[in-house]
Amino acid sequence: MANLLNYKNNFITYFFGIFVACFLISSCKENNNKNVQNFVQKNKYSSKISR
Repeated sequence: MANLLNYKNNFITYFFGIFVACFLISSCKENNNKNVQNFVQKNKYSSKISR
């Protein structure tokens, strides 16, 4: 019985860890996309000025 309970707890911890990791990865991707878009816009703007 104790072994089964331990397995259940490990499963919950593992599942929660995956959920957190997915959340962090998705938020990092969103931030990276925003940063890339800002960077591209700045570069377009600066290249227009330099011409």
